[in-house]
Amino acid sequence: VIIRDTNHYVCQTYDEDLRTDFLESFGTTRNKQFFIVMRTPLQNMKENIVLSNEFNLYTAIVILAFGALIAYMFAGRMSRPIKKLSEIAGRMERLDFTARYDGREKDEIGVLGNTMNQLSHRLEQTISELKAANMELRRDIEKKEAQETMRQEFLAGVSHELKTPIALIQGYAEGLRDGVTEDEESKNWYCDVIIDEATKMNR
Repeated sequence: VIIRDTNHYVCQTYDEDLRTDFLESFGTTRNKQFFIVMRTPLQNMKENIVLSNEFNLYTAIVILAFGALIAYMFAGRMSRPIKKLSEIAGRMERLDFTARYDGREKDEIGVLGNTMNQLSHRLEQTISELKAANMELRRDIEKKEAQETMRQEFLAGVSHELKTPIALIQGYAEGLRDGVTEDEESKNWYCDVIIDEATKMNR
């Protein structure tokens, strides 16, 4: 007996002639005027259960495949802007600030993209200013180097120009001291040469 209450019974029986199991239900109506007997083979129910299980299995496989496809598409849609942001960050690392994020999202990824655009713009401006300052500094250094070269050339030229009159003055003075000549006219000539060269040096 599978089910039993006050009005009817449900039980499983085996038919020797048909060699199969049956599910039998019998009982009376509520007013007990009629006796009811129902019988159905269990094989049909088992087949229906097997078909139902197979249907449920195939349905589950289709739902899983469809869900996996939707998850893949959703993951691709989510990862696409992240890949774009990663590419922009790589270009920024190589000091290329021309790339911009053009997504329309309003979520955190969109906020991050706009922030990276602002960061890229500011870095581009700052590096441009640094390049301009570097060029100005380079021009100043080149100017100072040119002035230093002119100063060295000037000093070399002045020292060269002074060596000759100094040597001439020194030689004539030593000659006068050593009494190279006793002639007054020659002495005056030596003195005139020394005065003339000293005037040139002074000028």
